[in-house]
Amino acid sequence: MTLLSNISRVKALKQALISTETALKAVQTGFELGTRTSVDVVNAQRDLLSAQRNYSRVRYDYVLNSLRLKQAAGLINIDDLAGINKWLSQ
Repeated sequence: MTLLSNISRVKALKQALISTETALKAVQTGFELGTRTSVDVVNAQRDLLSAQRNYSRVRYDYVLNSLRLKQAAGLINIDDLAGINKWLSQ
């Protein structure tokens, strides 16, 4: 997978994460109002965890591929690692 496709996937999966968070809130509200079941809430929570896992995985792939590219070009330095560490801890 190329670095550019990693960037696109990070953006797409970030939006998917936001959407599943919103969906979970809606299902929880529906449960409180009596229009949704506890199974619906659990399914929405499962979907959110799946979206979080996918987002984390693609972020990891992006970081790894960018480091590999810089290493292959002989351009990797300590500032790259510090920047990635800051990005991952957000």
